[in-house]
Amino acid sequence: MKVPTVFQQERSNPCSFLFSLMKIKNMSGFSILRRIKKLCQLMDESDINAVLITNKNDIYYYTGIYLPKNENGFLVLTREDKTPILFIPSLLELKQKKKKCRIFHWEKPEDIKRHIPEGRIGIDEYSLSAHNLGKLKKPKTKWIFFSEKIKEPRMYKDEYELECIKKAVKITESIFKNLEIQGKTEEKIAKEIKMMLGEQDTEPAFEPIVASGINSATVHHI
Repeated sequence: MKVPTVFQQERSNPCSFLFSLMKIKNMSGFSILRRIKKLCQLMDESDINAVLITNKNDIYYYTGIYLPKNENGFLVLTREDKTPILFIPSLLELKQKKKKCRIFHWEKPEDIKRHIPEGRIGIDEYSLSAHNLGKLKKPKTKWIFFSEKIKEPRMYKDEYELECIKKAVKITESIFKNLEIQGKTEEKIAKEIKMMLGEQDTEPAFEPIVASGINSATVHHI
């Protein structure tokens, strides 16, 4: 899981660090079922027949599957069948052994379209392209902007997420404690942060940001 644990630390050189970790494994099936149940309640309240989820972070939140970089997926959840269906590219094979949703490979939009019911379909208007909207639309389909509701359950952290955050804090503090910065370039420090994360079987949620002196005024410098 990619947990948004963010720290900023300033040292005497001065040098500022801003980085986030980490990818946590083994999300419990119970957590996912609880999240799906909450989303289904929001669908009922808004009279939504199904949702089409395309944001990678949301897909992970409701399935426990984080898609590789440069690979996109479509997650369909209907009110009648509350088991999510994840559509992934035909050449993509997922490593997870235990999957908490049904997975289909797709080659053309029709492979996904047949699983989307007619009626009011909630979509993430910020991540679903107009091109795909046109390809997936049925004659009696009405697209409903539903991004805020899809993301709403993520605002309230469950026990699993809180444990992940605590673990991320400990790892981040350990890196700060053992990181030597004197006489090193910003780029080298950033690489060492990533190496130290790898040694603890984690990975950054996004690239480490290291900025010293005047560079610290530049957003996302390194």
